[in-house]
Amino acid sequence: MALSETPIREALVTASQPWREVECHDEIDSTNAQSLIDPRPWRVVTSRHQRAGRGRRDRSWDSPPGTSMVLSMTVPMAADPQRWGWLPLVTGLAVVDALGAMTGAAERFALKWPNDVLAEEGGRWLKLCGILCELAPGAGAGAGAEQAPTPLVVAGVGVNVAIARQDLPVPGATSLTLAGHPAPSGDALVVAVAQAFARWHRQWYAGAMADLLAAYRTRCCTLGAQVAVHLPDGSTSHGEALDIAPGGELVVQGSGPEGAQRRTFAAGDVVHLRLADGMIRP
Repeated sequence: MALSETPIREALVTASQPWREVECHDEIDSTNAQSLIDPRPWRVVTSRHQRAGRGRRDRSWDSPPGTSMVLSMTVPMAADPQRWGWLPLVTGLAVVDALGAMTGAAERFALKWPNDVLAEEGGRWLKLCGILCELAPGAGAGAGAEQAPTPLVVAGVGVNVAIARQDLPVPGATSLTLAGHPAPSGDALVVAVAQAFARWHRQWYAGAMADLLAAYRTRCCTLGAQVAVHLPDGSTSHGEALDIAPGGELVVQGSGPEGAQRRTFAAGDVVHLRLADGMIRP
């Protein structure tokens, strides 16, 4: 998959866009790790091949050269820390919007809470893209300074573009080409994701949460599904995913041993269970 720094920079570093820097590498261990060495706001780092990508909970992520699009975007965090948990959801929303616009098939992409991007392939929803957001080390620190620096976060995105079935990183995954979409150029995909992310970041940063929440709800296929939430402490909660709370948490109507209480989850892996109609939701 072709990837060139000059056209990406020409499209992003403009008067109408907030982006200031673009770095394109031939090969790199991790675009997130590179961005975190010297975090600077509105910087895009991308690579033709990432050797040691990481997902949530330090899960490894890798793919053959030229088959994926990876990029990391360093941006300012919102002033209100209570909104920080939304940043991964904002990133997923941007990827779904970018892919929908590029393919002309927005209905074939969706979000599994909180930020897994899914594509429809053969009547099944499968994982297409992983996202990892990391707060920059020392972000927000500023002891002894008149004013603390603006906290920064690195939003990392990895999209399976043209990976063959046998090379997919996890079971239940797919790629754009396997899902029946032509493989876009790497340049165009990086630009589309970065531009969509900048638009949604602007809304989130300004506190326009009502529009953001409404947009996320319409794209989230977790809502209405029977789910099992695997929590960091090792426990599991079952129920129906009812809503997304204003803080970005998942609201679940409980069932099973834990009773019928309604609970709100801010963290955890969500597994979508088989529905009564026999279809497997993602």
